[in-house]
Amino acid sequence: VYTAMLNERGGFESDLTVTRLAADQFMVVSPTAQTTRDFHWIKNHFADDEHVTITDVTSSYAVLGLMGPKSRTILQELSTADLSNDAFPFSTSQTIDVGLATVRAQ
Repeated sequence: VYTAMLNERGGFESDLTVTRLAADQFMVVSPTAQTTRDFHWIKNHFADDEHVTITDVTSSYAVLGLMGPKSRTILQELSTADLSNDAFPFSTSQTIDVGLATVRAQ
């Protein structure tokens, strides 16, 4: 989900993408210039009684945006994954192959 991170007054702090990887695991992607700030903002907003682990894995990933009406067609030429709407519905995430790489596609 592409969304805004807001402060207590409803003011804008950052835009980010949140992907649910499992029932208790999420991946947050924030803009390059905001990663450190967003990490600390999120970390500082957990309640004391919440059991949360947050890990900065920025240096382990890259983001490449392929968007638009022909994006599935273009990506399908590079992947053996079924990228049809039935197999890969809009607003979902899957691990697929792109060329020789394994990637998280959204």
